[in-house]
Amino acid sequence: MLSTYDSLGLADGMVCLKNSVISEVEFDSDDLSDIKLRMSIAADDDFIDFYPNSLSFATNINLFEQIIIQSMLDKQVILVQDLISNRFIEGLVTDVSDTNFKIKKMLISFTSVIKKKQQLILPTSN
Repeated sequence: MLSTYDSLGLADGMVCLKNSVISEVEFDSDDLSDIKLRMSIAADDDFIDFYPNSLSFATNINLFEQIIIQSMLDKQVILVQDLISNRFIEGLVTDVSDTNFKIKKMLISFTSVIKKKQQLILPTSN
């Protein structure tokens, strides 16, 4: 789980990535220096950040399923990638069962989003 920031340096949500989708990590660049400065300015000027509720997950239960359930309970907008159709689906989770969940009346199977590449972005600020 990583915190995300917009181009002004304001916290705007979180992203959950499976390690297998990370191909490179940048530690020093002009982009990172620029966002570090923007984050410092945002903090100094007390701009409004968005921080999701603190999260606590059980280690013996699939993390992705826990995130889906938590986003439904918190009424957070999420973005998931269906790896079978390669489509991105954004919205509120309205229902969760043992095998699938619903976003915008669309039934999504857990197996279609949990494969080798698992990507879940939560939440988006609107």
